[in-house]
Amino acid sequence: MTMIADFYTNHPMWTWLSIGAVLLTIEVITGTGWLLWPAGAAAVVAVIAVVTRALGLPGEIVVFALLSIATSLTARRYLKTADVQPGQNVNDRAHTLIGKTGQVTGTNPGHIRVLVDGAEWEAEGEGLEAGATVQVVKVLGGARLAVRAV
Repeated sequence: MTMIADFYTNHPMWTWLSIGAVLLTIEVITGTGWLLWPAGAAAVVAVIAVVTRALGLPGEIVVFALLSIATSLTARRYLKTADVQPGQNVNDRAHTLIGKTGQVTGTNPGHIRVLVDGAEWEAEGEGLEAGATVQVVKVLGGARLAVRAV
């Protein structure tokens, strides 16, 4: 234990950067998103340890804990995660189109094309003309949408 204590005494910055690297490595392996913020907090404490040695190990641990909690809670509140329901294919973005608006780009007998979210889709709808604004109400399967006039 004295070897670790001696290393911290002589190199507090490298101790905190090592802790941050270990946390970041575990985060990359697991992909949970929870250890990213403590890893960043360890890096901030490493900078604090270089700038001022006044805190000492107990003070640095307190700063690390407070920063980890604050950044984790802030990130969970303001950073949105992907809304993927169980059983959905992550690469299938059609389910995210429901409720979005688009524009009819063309009509042929029995076929309507709409532009929604920068992509053109085949659609079904009643009484729609080219240029009309529509809202997606259902994904019918594949690249086919059910739309209604807005």
